[in-house]
Amino acid sequence: MECSILSLPEGYRKSAPPPGEMGRLPILLEVKIISFPEINVTKMKLVADFILTLTWFDQRLSFFNLKPSVALNAMTLQDLELIWVPEILFANTEGNQLTLVDGRTEAYVRRNGTYTLNSLSENRYAK
Repeated sequence: MECSILSLPEGYRKSAPPPGEMGRLPILLEVKIISFPEINVTKMKLVADFILTLTWFDQRLSFFNLKPSVALNAMTLQDLELIWVPEILFANTEGNQLTLVDGRTEAYVRRNGTYTLNSLSENRYAK
C-alpha cells in the first residue's frame, strides 16, 4: 500500500497552472537522449528514445513527511493525476504528440522551505 504525501488545498483546480512571477511560471526542461533507433534520411524520419524531465514549483501544494533525499519522495500515480502538470507539445512528430501522465511517469518532490511538526493527536496515521 502506497501512502500519499500530497495535501491539496480546498478549491485547488488542476486545470489552472500555478501562479508565477509576472504571470509566467518557470519550468526547467531537460532531455537526456538514450538512443536513435531509427534514422532514415530519405524519408526525413528520426526516432529517438529519451528521458524528459520537467521541474516546476506549485506554491499551492503542501506535502507530508518529506525526506531530505528527493529519491525518497516519490508521488503516487493517483496523486500525480490530481495536480497540474506541464504539457509539452512535440509539434514536429507524427500526430503532434503530447506529454502525458501514465504508469511510466515518475514524479518526485524536493523538500524546500520550512516545515511544521504535528502533535500526535493531529497525525492522520496515529489511529
